[in-house]
Amino acid sequence: MGKQKILKFLLLLFVCSLSIFSLTYSGVSAFDSRSSKNTVYPKNTYIGMLDVTGKSQEEARRFLEKKIKRWHGSSKFEIVYKEQELRVEPADFVFLLDESISSAADGKQNPLLIELKGDVFNGFEAIKGMEEDLDKPSLEKALIKAGMEFAEDVRINLEDYLPEKKPVLISSSTVELSGTNRVAADLADAFPTIEMAAKSNFSMKEWLAENNADNISASAISLISSAIYKAVLPTNILISERHISSSVLEAMEPGYEARVDFEKNLDFMLYNPNGQPIKIQLEMDDSRLKVSVTGVPLLYNYKVHAGEQQEFTPRTIKQYSALLQQGQKRVEQKGKAGILVKVSRDVYAKTGEWLKTETIAEDFYPPVHRIEIHPLSPAGKPSASGPGDSPKTLNRTGTQTAGKEQVGTGVNRDASLPDHSNQPDDKGEGISACGTNGDDGGLWGKPDEEPK
Repeated sequence: MGKQKILKFLLLLFVCSLSIFSLTYSGVSAFDSRSSKNTVYPKNTYIGMLDVTGKSQEEARRFLEKKIKRWHGSSKFEIVYKEQELRVEPADFVFLLDESISSAADGKQNPLLIELKGDVFNGFEAIKGMEEDLDKPSLEKALIKAGMEFAEDVRINLEDYLPEKKPVLISSSTVELSGTNRVAADLADAFPTIEMAAKSNFSMKEWLAENNADNISASAISLISSAIYKAVLPTNILISERHISSSVLEAMEPGYEARVDFEKNLDFMLYNPNGQPIKIQLEMDDSRLKVSVTGVPLLYNYKVHAGEQQEFTPRTIKQYSALLQQGQKRVEQKGKAGILVKVSRDVYAKTGEWLKTETIAEDFYPPVHRIEIHPLSPAGKPSASGPGDSPKTLNRTGTQTAGKEQVGTGVNRDASLPDHSNQPDDKGEGISACGTNGDDGGLWGKPDEEPK
């Protein structure tokens, strides 16, 4: 009987103790849960790239929201594929603040959870037909990582998320070299390859200096540069610097010349805007120089054409010399017509659709005027006009003008305008051979002067 009382007492004591312990633990937990929002994060606690040390959950939320709002106004996201760009708006990034804050562990680096809204790649023409090859999960991961870091200027190359493509022939050109251009042929044989890295410049002067060949004649280098220029026109390679001669050269086709003369600081420079390298290959085929451009396929197709050449007729400049006899004539410089040629480029999509036309250059070669040397006419006797010639008169310098011709003084005279140079004045006196009216200044002596 006594043992049963003891057991009952012990059982009652155990139940009471268990009840008291349970009430105590649940009360502390309830208090902690109510006051958790007022506790602060300990040292070295990060959510994303932001330090939330010493902040409560509400303070951390306001801090994150302020940072996100500022980031929305200053960030710029672009996905680039060759010549096309896709702008990703900051509003396409959805920040999961509740999940990020509630899952943040004390004293640790915690992720800022982000999702992309819908399909941000809709409307990007460049990826059409490449959806199966595109590593879309990795591309989205790169965007989310940039958002977690609050990066403000992000430019992602889409080619980094596509299978690597093999180089193909993009364009080519052929230039005929005469026998006198052996130096240009030797240069092409000695240095057949030009490598242009992605997003890099090319300078003909620097390339020759690197190969210790910058002492080659300017004419030979100009031939090589012109052949390269013609080959890169049907591509998206940019022309940074190019020059032409003052007159058309027989060895170069008008519109496709690229003159180089290092003594006059005339260089030929290109820029490769692609994310992949470009290779320019020089190859001699008998007397022809062939230039090939190889690289990954371009986004667009290009077609270059030179417009109809517009010619400018040269003028005839007549000069007079006392060393020539009457009837003689000497051609000091043969005339050559001037040329204006416009080079343009049509841009087509891969589907064959025409997109736009770009003006590449307008090359103008001024005319070379013809210079003729004629004998002086006898004093006071105008030279005879030949059949079909315009009337010629003596001017004040003793030279002659005919029609709309430029005389030795370099002055244009239009034959359609009235010419009063030989008309008599009020006294009926014309202009003498020395170019004075009436009063000759005593050049021929006085009327009563004794002949000497």
